[in-house]
Amino acid sequence: MIKQLEEAAKRGDWDFVKNQLPKVRSDETVILWAAQEGISHNNDNVIYLAATLLERTNIPFSKLDGVKSSLYHLMKSYSGKVRYMAAFALAAHDPKGYEAEVREVLCQALEDGNPEFQERVKMHLIYN
Repeated sequence: MIKQLEEAAKRGDWDFVKNQLPKVRSDETVILWAAQEGISHNNDNVIYLAATLLERTNIPFSKLDGVKSSLYHLMKSYSGKVRYMAAFALAAHDPKGYEAEVREVLCQALEDGNPEFQERVKMHLIYN
């Protein structure tokens, strides 16, 4: 499934990815790939996919060594959708230590005008 998701992300086939998210968000193999390889990939769409998987997973970040610092690095070094999704992933899994920076990026995403990002921001601001 990892290869299929990766190839779909490279093609920009987000419909396929969205259909698979509920099926793979609890799959430890997929989530470990996202945390270890996906977020350091050389393709921005694959990085975005990995951050999306990490935001949506119900696997605790405590089982994913170094994932919070990796997401923080993405949030600080990328712009646009990768930056936003890294912040969403941190917000979804207790952004302790990064709260101010995450909130700042969430506010930027809210102002971006993208309805999908605005919905995600509202969800994270309400529940955190």
